[in-house]
Amino acid sequence: MPKVFTHATGCKISYCDTKEAEELFCAAGWEIAKQPEEADLFLLTACTVTSKADADLRKTARQMKNKNPRAKLWVYGCWANVAEKHEPLDLADAVVKSKEELKALLAERKGEAQAKPELERNRLFVKVQDGCDRFCAYCIVPFARGVPKSMPYSEILSRVKKAREEDIKECVLSGIHIASWKEDGRDIADLCAALLKDTDLPRLRVSSLDVTGASEKLRKLMKEEPRLMPHLHIPLQSGSDRVLRLMNRPLSRAQLLAAMQAFLSEVPRMMLSTDIIVGFPGETEEDFQETLSFVDRIPFGKVHYFPYSPRPGTAAAQRTKDFVPEAVKKEREERLRAAAQKAAEICRAPFRGQTFKVLTENRTKDGVLGFTENYLRILTKKDLKQNEIIDLEIDGNITEFIPQ
Repeated sequence: MPKVFTHATGCKISYCDTKEAEELFCAAGWEIAKQPEEADLFLLTACTVTSKADADLRKTARQMKNKNPRAKLWVYGCWANVAEKHEPLDLADAVVKSKEELKALLAERKGEAQAKPELERNRLFVKVQDGCDRFCAYCIVPFARGVPKSMPYSEILSRVKKAREEDIKECVLSGIHIASWKEDGRDIADLCAALLKDTDLPRLRVSSLDVTGASEKLRKLMKEEPRLMPHLHIPLQSGSDRVLRLMNRPLSRAQLLAAMQAFLSEVPRMMLSTDIIVGFPGETEEDFQETLSFVDRIPFGKVHYFPYSPRPGTAAAQRTKDFVPEAVKKEREERLRAAAQKAAEICRAPFRGQTFKVLTENRTKDGVLGFTENYLRILTKKDLKQNEIIDLEIDGNITEFIPQ
């Protein structure tokens, strides 16, 4: 019976795509391999948002083929959709650009297994939207994913109900640009309200959300509905209006700051996280100082920061004369690291000694890991089962916050 081993790199959408692909494989009679050595085929769903992501793909492909040289390798996801913009990946036996292409390939290689893909025990990432038409200067994703497409509510609801049948306690709404989700005049806030009304899901979470989706309606719902988790990841990328314009991001520092401060002031136990690019072409020291001052004003629980790397095929990659020297990027990254650490400490400080409802996850040698409602990672020494929602006091001894 043919077996496939799947692996995803990059964002949560790569992960969602991989889970959807597993369903297609199982429907075609394949089994999902637990280990690479068992597989007849590798399906690698690959990110392509940066040059580093491309390098990671090649490294992962080599590692997988070294573990099992006999297995074929199919590349799927964003990388596959813009494969013509890359150097060829010689290890790949097929580059699969869409679900339709994947279905066609599987039609040629049917198996007889009656398997079904396993859902996560703790949380499920539910893709509600795909595509983007923002064309930020650093981003290749609109070329890889196409225009925004909203998944029908009926399909989203079915996936959440299926998750509940599998005892999933938390679903995370994910997408490339989920603020653009629309159906019959309803937006992302309405989607959240409908899912909470139509299911008994204990915890609903919204993943990375453009600030245009961080509306007063969503804020009110999050404030009043305890099953909608008080956390948002709102990408910043830069705290400088000038750099935001260079990035072709139609947002302002004031708009971002006002939205974030509104959620923090109105939603109990609200936590925010963000993304920041260091050393975007043309970024000056003054611009970077504006980013640091933004982080000083917002107590982010987590800042995902990374140095700019030119992505071929994007507008920013052509501005070679404006590239920030590597040494400068490294020095700024270190300063941002310190500012992010300080912000995270400020974020957590008021919550120490409080009791949270924690969704328990995997067990380690040091204890059981989990996440609070507001997406702060904890470690507890208590002997707990996985996939339970438990009241835990963050006492700094038995249960404590840990970096995430």
